[in-house]
Amino acid sequence: MKRRSHFFLYSIVLFPVVLAFYFAARYSFGFLNIPSIQQGGQHWKAVLQDGSFWASLGFSAGVAIASVGMAVLLGAIFAFISYRGRSNEKLAFVWYSAMIFPPVVAAWLGFQWLGQSGWISRFLFQWGLIQGPADFPAWVLGNSPWALILIHGCLITPFFTLYFFDLYRSLQLNELLQMSQNFGMSVAQFFRYGGLQLLGRKTLPLMVLYTILIMGSYEIPLIVGGVYPKMLSVYIVDKLQKFDLANIPQAYVVTVIYFLVAATIILIVTRWVRQFKMQRL
Repeated sequence: MKRRSHFFLYSIVLFPVVLAFYFAARYSFGFLNIPSIQQGGQHWKAVLQDGSFWASLGFSAGVAIASVGMAVLLGAIFAFISYRGRSNEKLAFVWYSAMIFPPVVAAWLGFQWLGQSGWISRFLFQWGLIQGPADFPAWVLGNSPWALILIHGCLITPFFTLYFFDLYRSLQLNELLQMSQNFGMSVAQFFRYGGLQLLGRKTLPLMVLYTILIMGSYEIPLIVGGVYPKMLSVYIVDKLQKFDLANIPQAYVVTVIYFLVAATIILIVTRWVRQFKMQRL
């Protein structure tokens, strides 16, 4: 009975994914029932030879990795301070409230704060630290990735803060720290020689999933991102919405490549986690 229920649940989850991948792969070869679009592998060749695609892929991966790294670091520090200070009841409402922020709202706030005519630029100008708005870095609507990294990182930091706090509590971190201090180890030595490895193994699957999620984000790069390089989702939509119909199969090519990369990474991490659990047994 359990096998049947598991098979039913897997079918509900995987069937739409497999169906979407099938049609995306079919459309990537030009099978769109549009006479003016050629059918064949030339669309794949055009994408793989396009330097802007590789720039978009690398740019998206870099932004995603940096954003997740920032969120994990800040979340671990905030959770550690809250856990050691026993102030979780006071801060829990703040972190849970921050998690309901929509990406569009976060993008517009970032646009208002980080632009050359934004609030930070105006504050710096009033304090005499810059001569004018042009002296402020073009983080918004420019080639710099810092606005995207900051907005994505701040958006997911509350989640990792709550996750690390629960992880510290389940691992009984205070007891582990007390035990290590009894053996003459400092807090820094505890995290250096064992704590970071333990937390990293527990957090790696979530880090990978959020990295893949941010690589495919759309609202924030659309509002804050520049013309070149673009995030993958904006690059795909631009291909779909251009007047040249030949670009439509190329958009599906990029979609298939993104899906294959994401699926491969998830399978590798899942296999690694299973092997780690088997070694512990």
